[in-house]
Parts: sequence; C-alpha cells; structure tokens
Amino acid sequence: MTTTSTLHTINATQVLRKMRGASQAQLMLADDGRHYVVKQNKPQNRRTLVNELLAGMFLDHLQLRTPQMALVENNDGRHFGSRFPGDPEKAVVYDFVPDSALRNVANVSEFAGMLVFDKWVGNDDFRQCIFTRDASGEGRPRFQAQWIDNGAAFGGSDWQISENPRKGLYLSSAAYESVRTWSEFEPWLEAIRHFPAELVEQAIELLPSEWVAGEGDRLKRLMDRLLLQRSKVAVSVERTIEQKPEAFPNWNRNLASPLALRKMPASYQLTLASQVA
Repeated sequence: MTTTSTLHTINATQVLRKMRGASQAQLMLADDGRHYVVKQNKPQNRRTLVNELLAGMFLDHLQLRTPQMALVENNDGRHFGSRFPGDPEKAVVYDFVPDSALRNVANVSEFAGMLVFDKWVGNDDFRQCIFTRDASGEGRPRFQAQWIDNGAAFGGSDWQISENPRKGLYLSSAAYESVRTWSEFEPWLEAIRHFPAELVEQAIELLPSEWVAGEGDRLKRLMDRLLLQRSKVAVSVERTIEQKPEAFPNWNRNLASPLALRKMPASYQLTLASQVA
C-alpha cells in the first residue's frame, strides 16, 4: 500500500495543457522531473480528491495497476496528482484500443479484479483505464492497462455507497471474454474479504486535512460501511452478471449462484435467504 514514504508532496513547475473530461484536470510538470495529471483542490472537487486518493491506495494494496500518486503543490494548495506514463512528448497513451487488441492486453485478467473492486467501493461510473505499450516481454509489444479516474468511487461526490448492477463495467465485453467461472473473480473477492481495516485507517490519515475539513465524521462512517461491504461483494458481482449478461459472453451460468453464496459468511447467507423468501 502507498505509505507516507512513497506518497510524496511535489511542486508543480509548469502547466502544460488541459486534459479532456469533466474534472478539468491539467497536465503538469513537477520538480521531480515527471509529469502528472492533476485534479485541483477546489471546494466542489474535494470529495473527488479524497475518492481518488483512497481508491488509489486501496488499488495499490490489491496490486491492481494504477499510476503512482502524489500530492502536487502550488500557490493554490495541495492537489491530487496521477503520474503520466512517461514523457508526454514521446509516450503514446490510448484511452481505448480495438477489441482485437483488448483481448491480448498483458493484464486482461485484472478487468475481473477491477469489477470486484468497483462493486466494493460503489463506483458510480463505468470503468476507465488507459493503455500503454508493454515492451518488457518477448516478441511484439502488447498493451498494458492502468486503472484511472476513481473520482466516482464511494458513490462519487454524494458519498453514498449504493448498488447499481450496471455501473463499474468496462464498455467492451471483450475485456471479460476470459471470465468463465467464479475462479476468475475469487482471488480478488478473497483479497477484499480480508482487506485490513487498519489500512483504511492509515489511508484516511494520509489525506490532506484541508480536503476533509468539517467532514471527518462523515468520511469515517463511509469507510465503516465500506468495511462492512467486504463480505457482500460476491452478491453484487452476481447481480451485475445477471442483469448485464451480454458483458460476459462466455460465462458459465450453471456455476453462478452456488459459488457466490458459498463464499459468504453463513450469517449473511441467512439474511439473504430470508429476504428472498
């Protein structure tokens, strides 16, 4: 997980350009010589910045690829920075790739993990990512996905975690063609079931105080609910598969319900059974 030793505060030295999107992020050069996509600390954005930083820390702990984060400081205060993958004058970064390339993304299995994560944190948007060339292996370079734009986590600016089976999915079903059984989800479900509460507390402590001013109690209640949701994610994933079957073209529906319910605590199974009855 990102810690105080790796969550650096750096200084912006140059604003290069505005980025696309409603968040009005800017690409900046910092005094560490690297480039960052920076979301500004403004009153209407503060919950978004909190969401970005907390989600990024949790993804880091789960070893789901996400750009390194930093607190970017300038005359206006401290802002959220997500490292741009390389030199923007040389690196080619794609928002989307064709399905033929998507099927061969080096870490395509992480799309299943990200769906589990997004169901846990109540992502109120579709799943966004960027693609860069992975030239580390042999043969022709493949694409690698990195998970970005987590401002809609925890219900977005409302800070209300609610279940929406149609949210959190990537836009192309090619991302989930390798998902056939619960075995593709289980490593991530298991990791979230055992996600340490102390790491959530540490993450809250790393937030700049001005981002949370006056909302500390609300944030704590939100994180308490998040921890309660750890054992319920399998049901949320199952409901998404049931309501959006076209997103999982190779899913073995004969294995759907039994494994999802068997992996939950008995007390929750009883609660669910009583609701169904």
